[in-house]
Amino acid sequence: MRMRLLPHEILKITGQEYQKLNKSFLGIDISARNVMPVTRGVYYVDASDPMGRALVTDNTPARCVYATGEIFCLRDRRVPLTCARLIHEFVHRCARRRVAFIMTSGLDINRGRTLLNEVLTEYLTRCILQSSYDKTANPHNLYIPYLPLIDAIVEETGLVPVAKAYLNGNIRFFKRFSRQLSLIW
Repeated sequence: MRMRLLPHEILKITGQEYQKLNKSFLGIDISARNVMPVTRGVYYVDASDPMGRALVTDNTPARCVYATGEIFCLRDRRVPLTCARLIHEFVHRCARRRVAFIMTSGLDINRGRTLLNEVLTEYLTRCILQSSYDKTANPHNLYIPYLPLIDAIVEETGLVPVAKAYLNGNIRFFKRFSRQLSLIW
């Protein structure tokens, strides 16, 4: 079963402050990307839905479909939809772009970059949520131990260049730091 989350339900999870993320992302104007707001295109699915089965198979509680920008969240009381999870998937939505004939997000252009892409997405999620990140992030999140690797790059270059490189899929920017990123490269 697939059930669309209504805007007021999403705002109950995220709060009011993230409504304009589709226009400005960590101080970067992304209005030209025509990103769907966080309050639209979000669905709960269960295991009877094909996307729900895919989420269960991949052992992931949520996913942004790059082709459409829709966000699907597994409806499971044991794994509630949190603000951190929803914003993480929304960050993927913000970084969507066409490469050749496929839609991709961030640096997720091949299997070798998926972990780096996810860690960067989680890092930017933490930056967006700031102090509320610790309250809403899953402490068992597999990407959290790698966040200090990105901290070191941000310390050297600044947050805006890292965010722009992620949003534009600029793999060359991150190749400069391949030694520091060797654990997730």
